[in-house]
Amino acid sequence: MENEDWWYLCYDTESQRYYVEHEWDHMNPYKIGSGDHGNGTTQSDAEGWTGVGADKIEEAKAKLKAAVASAE
Repeated sequence: MENEDWWYLCYDTESQRYYVEHEWDHMNPYKIGSGDHGNGTTQSDAEGWTGVGADKIEEAKAKLKAAVASAE
């Protein structure tokens, strides 16, 4: 695949903040072998998220919060 994108719902236990992390790896097929990729990560506030999976944010937040509580 030339372009891959992933989105994760994350929770920062110190700031008690939910955020969506977007990770991507976009390959330029014209520069194969050069290591010239467009890849990286960004963070966006989960409140008001309208991107991928926005309709499942509240359910995912509840599951993530339960997992964090059981790990403590």
